[in-house]
Amino acid sequence: MTATPPPLAANDEGEEQDAGATAVVNARRLREVARRALAGEPLGPHGPWLAYGFLTYLDAAASGITLDDAFGVATQIGAAPWWTIEDQARRDRALCALFAMLPEDRSFAARIDALSAQLRRYAVRWRRTDHHLPACPESYSGRADALLFEAFHACGGGVPFSPRRLRDILTSI
Repeated sequence: MTATPPPLAANDEGEEQDAGATAVVNARRLREVARRALAGEPLGPHGPWLAYGFLTYLDAAASGITLDDAFGVATQIGAAPWWTIEDQARRDRALCALFAMLPEDRSFAARIDALSAQLRRYAVRWRRTDHHLPACPESYSGRADALLFEAFHACGGGVPFSPRRLRDILTSI
């Protein structure tokens, strides 16, 4: 192989990161390249990365390398798959936005408790009706309901209710 490999274990700023985060970045790169290719646009800065991934696969296919391995999106043993990491990040962003909508005149703990109660109430609607919907209803637009739908939809209803877990999520972002 004559190509110099673009970094497969770094984010777009060149910073090292763990395998799960790398896979998320690489999946994002694949989506961007696919979007550009479908639009008939040049592949942009990820073109060389894409070419290197294909060359890596073609050169090592006989030894058992997969496309997932070649493009850095393979799930490591014991780690969450990149799509789960993306879904949880989407859920966590929606939870943070919901939290930001709560009145700031209350303590952090009181706001966490209010968010937990809001999530528990919405969980009933999610199980009854909303989990069947392919997209957020327009009637939810601009309301907390849209963020609740996003949080639940991102993880198939797997949204934490416990104040401790919510605090961990809100303080980690």
